[in-house]
Amino acid sequence: MRGKFKGTVGKVDEVDLKKTKVYIENIKRKKASGQEISIPFNPSKLMLTNVIVEDKERKKLVERKK
Repeated sequence: MRGKFKGTVGKVDEVDLKKTKVYIENIKRKKASGQEISIPFNPSKLMLTNVIVEDKERKKLVERKK
């Protein structure tokens, strides 16, 4: 919603709970060595458009919140 990648759409690739960062697939940058790395995003700068609730643990969490 903000920043250089505003308007870019992608799936969540990884979530780092310790650093509270989200990595989106297909959004990468090149290092000086030429290696591509994923860019960490702050979750407050993202907007979820489609949530898949097929995971058993996630279903339990949603039911518990209701």
